[in-house]
Amino acid sequence: MSKRDLRIDTARGIACILLVSYHTIGNSPATGLRLAVDSPIAVANSWLAYLRMPLFTVLSGIVYTWRPILPGHTLAFLKGKVLRLILPLICVGYLFAVVQMITPGANYKISAEQLPLLMFWPYEHFWFLQALFIVFITISVLDINYLLKRKLSFISIFCISAVLFIYRDNFTSFFSFN
Repeated sequence: MSKRDLRIDTARGIACILLVSYHTIGNSPATGLRLAVDSPIAVANSWLAYLRMPLFTVLSGIVYTWRPILPGHTLAFLKGKVLRLILPLICVGYLFAVVQMITPGANYKISAEQLPLLMFWPYEHFWFLQALFIVFITISVLDINYLLKRKLSFISIFCISAVLFIYRDNFTSFFSFN
C-alpha cells in the first residue's frame, strides 16, 4: 500500500483517544481519576469497553491485509513486528514499571523479582502488545501455509478459536502475576 487510507487513520486515532481516555479515567474507583462507579464519565468509560479493543484488533487485521506476510519474507515480517510491538513493550513497558515501582501511591506495582518476567506476563496495558504479537505470529504461520484460504481449514481454525475463547478462563490464569 503506497497511499494511506484517511478513514483507517481516523479510526486508529479514535481508537487511540478511547484507549488513552480509558487508562486516564480508570476502570475502578481505585485507578485512574479515581471516580465513583456511578459517575457519568466512569459509566461512559465502561460502555466503551465493547468498542475500544475490538476496534484496535479489527484495524490491526485490516492493516495486516495491506501488508501480509509474503513467501520468502518471513524474517523481514517478524523483524517488523518485533520493532513495532516488542521493542516498545521492552522500552516503555520496563520504564513504566520502574516508574510505578518508585512512585508513591501508584495504582499497581510489581516487585523487583517480577521485573525480569515483564516480557512474558501481561502487565498493565502492555498486555495488548504481547497479545497482538502472538496473534500476528499465529496468523502469519497460518497465512504462509495457506490455511486461511481453504474453507475447511478456515472453519476448523475458527471453531478451535471459538472453543478456546469460551474456555479461556481455564488457562489464562497462567499468564498473570497474581
